[in-house]
Amino acid sequence: MSAQPSAATRACLWAAAAVPVLYFGAQIAAAPFFPGYRFLTDSASLLGSDRSTLPQILNTGAFLTGVAALAAAYGVFQGLRALGSRSVWSWLVALSIVSTGVSSIWASIFHLPDPRHNPGALGAGTFLGPLAFLLAFWSLRCARHLRIYLAINLAAIAVLVPIMAGLTGVDLQRYGGLLQRCVAAVFYVPIGVIGWFLLRQGRRC
Repeated sequence: MSAQPSAATRACLWAAAAVPVLYFGAQIAAAPFFPGYRFLTDSASLLGSDRSTLPQILNTGAFLTGVAALAAAYGVFQGLRALGSRSVWSWLVALSIVSTGVSSIWASIFHLPDPRHNPGALGAGTFLGPLAFLLAFWSLRCARHLRIYLAINLAAIAVLVPIMAGLTGVDLQRYGGLLQRCVAAVFYVPIGVIGWFLLRQGRRC
């Protein structure tokens, strides 16, 4: 393995670092063009619907998020292999990020109120990501602090699942927008964190 990642790998790792910035940044940029929009109650997808005066902002941002995630899958895979992570976990991580990218692009093309907006099975791999991320870095000595973050992230998912399932009494109508963003954070932010870690590490542990 080379001591430093190739230019292509580095570019793709920068794309990984950009994924959460693009995802949340598009929402911030689109919100002023949706009269009465509330982050606490309203879903992100509404910003790309026909209820917005400029839905192209959110939908373009979602498309770019998806493209960045597809590039990230390659960069993260190469970065993990360079650090000596097991092949099976590297592949699962890459496939999970591909699923995230495809689902984001799908949602940007078939934006609300299109009934095809939900990517369904295309996005299923996204939900395997947080566990695959932790497993991929589990045996890497240089990734101790990253493992702690990924373990906390996984614990956050365990907390969010019963809340989103309506088992805790939290008013999902009142706090639906906030909770959706919390869910998005535990799936999108780790991609950016991993991309940044691999950019800085750049060599076998």
